Amino acid sequence: MIVLSVGPGTNILANTKDDTDIKENVKLTKSNKADRKTTKSIDTKNDKSNKKGTLGIENDFKYFINSDGATVTAYVGTSSSITVPETLGGYTVKYIDGMFKSQKYGVKIKSISIPKSIEYIDSGMFCQLNSLASIKVDNNNAKYLVKDGILFTKDLKSLVGIPQKLKVYDYTVPNGVESIDNFINDYISTLNISSSVKSLPNYDDYDFTIGKNLKKINVSSENKKYSSQNGVLYNKAKTVLIIYPCNKRDKTYVMPSTVKEVSDISSSYLQKVTLSKSLLAEEYYFVLFSEKLNSISVQKGSKTYSAKDGVLYNKNKTVLLCYPIGKKAKKFAVPNSVKIIDESAAEDNIYLKELIIGRNVSKIRAYNFIYDKLKKVVINSPNVKIGDMCFYYSKGSMKIYGLYNSTAQKYANKHKIKFKAIKLKYPSVKVKSTKKKTAAISYKKVSGADKYKIYRKSANGKYKLIKTTNNLSYKDTKLKSKKTYYYKVKAVGKKLKSDASNAVMVKIK
Repeated sequence: MIVLSVGPGTNILANTKDDTDIKENVKLTKSNKADRKTTKSIDTKNDKSNKKGTLGIENDFKYFINSDGATVTAYVGTSSSITVPETLGGYTVKYIDGMFKSQKYGVKIKSISIPKSIEYIDSGMFCQLNSLASIKVDNNNAKYLVKDGILFTKDLKSLVGIPQKLKVYDYTVPNGVESIDNFINDYISTLNISSSVKSLPNYDDYDFTIGKNLKKINVSSENKKYSSQNGVLYNKAKTVLIIYPCNKRDKTYVMPSTVKEVSDISSSYLQKVTLSKSLLAEEYYFVLFSEKLNSISVQKGSKTYSAKDGVLYNKNKTVLLCYPIGKKAKKFAVPNSVKIIDESAAEDNIYLKELIIGRNVSKIRAYNFIYDKLKKVVINSPNVKIGDMCFYYSKGSMKIYGLYNSTAQKYANKHKIKFKAIKLKYPSVKVKSTKKKTAAISYKKVSGADKYKIYRKSANGKYKLIKTTNNLSYKDTKLKSKKTYYYKVKAVGKKLKSDASNAVMVKIK
C-alpha cells in the first residue's frame, strides 16, 4: 500500500501525479461561438467526496481518506471486471468519485460491482466509464439497487446512471422516479419520461446529453415539469429546448414560437432550421456547428434576428451571425448594411469560392473562413479589421482584391497573400455652412489620388458633378438659403479611382 499524507489546505487531487485529470470537466457541452461552455461533474452531495485528507493506492484502487471513510477515485489495475473494495487503508469505502475511471492505458472497465458499504456514488462516474456494460450492487447496500441493468437509489426516486454500453433500445423511466442524474447510453433510440420526473441532469446549465443513437423523446402529458413535441424535449412551457435528439433524422426543424433558450442541437441531419420569434440573443449558437445546415430562417415577429437567403443576421442586419456550413452557393456578397461579421459566423463552409465584403464592414472577427476554399475575396472596406485565424487554410490559394493602401492590403502583405488594388479609398468628407448661401466641403487626402470630383444634389434631385480639383477643400457658393444639399466626393488617381464617399448633408444659412 502506498500512502501520501497531505497537509491542511492542500488540494490532494491537483497535486498527485497521474491524477490531474480528476478535476477535468466531465464533458464539453457546446460552443459558444468560439466560447464553448464546460460543465463540471455533478456536485457531490454534502461535498463528501471532495474532502481533503490522505491519498493512497491499494489493491489497484486509488483513494483518499475523508473524515468518516474513504473515497475511491480511480482504478489502476488490468481487469475489465472490477469490484470496489469495502475497505482501503483501513477505512470503510463509502464514496465513489465522479471522475472515477481506469487510469491504466488500454484497460476498459466493462463491469463494476458495488459493495454494501457505499453510501454515495457521484453519477459523473457514468460519463467516465465509456465501456461500461454492467453494474451490480450488493443486495445489502442500504442506498442503491440495480433494476434492468440501471442504477437507482434504494427508494427508486432517483435514476443515478445507466451504463453507456448497456444494450437497451426503448426505455421508459419507471413511475415514481423524480430525478435523473445521468443518462448517457450508446444504444437507446427512444426515451419515455414518466409523469413523476422533476429533475434532469444539469438542467440549470441546460446541459442534458443522452447518447448518439437517440431518435425520440416522449414525455407523459401529465408531467408538470417537462414536455415533448415531435420527439424533442422541452420544459413544460416550451420556453426552453432541452434536447434535440442527435440521431433524429429529420432534415427540417421549425422551432415552437415560444422557445427562448436552447440547450443544444447537435444534428448531422438537419438542413433547414426556422428559429423561434421568441429566441433570445446568443441562443442561436447551435447553427454554427450544424454540418449539413444550408438554410436558416426566422419566424415573423422576432425582435432579435433576421435572415436573408438562408443566412442569419441580427434584427437590423448590421451583424452577420451565421453563414451555414452546408450552404452550397459558390459566391456570397455581404449585404451593405453589415458592419460586423461576428466570431465564427462563417468558420468552415467548403463550397464558397468567391466572397465580396461591403464597404461598411469594419470588423471580421476571429475564426471566420478558416476551412473555406476561397479563391477570390473582394474587400471594399477601407479600414476593416481582420481577426485571428481568418482565411487560415485559404491563404496560399486565394487572392484579395481591395482598396489601395487599405488595411486589407496591409493584411495581405503581412500574411503573404496575393493582392491586387482595384480602387482607391473613398474620401472622408465634411460639410458645413459657414456663411450665407455657401457650403464649405473638406476631405482628407487619399493615398494615390491627385484630384477629386465633387458632386451635389438637392433633396429631390440627382447628383451632378460641380467641381474637379486637386485641393482638399471647396466652397460652393450662390446656393439657396434655408435649403438642404447633399454632397459626395470621388478620389481620382493616374490608374485608379474611388467609389463615391458617403453622402454628407448641410442646410444652408
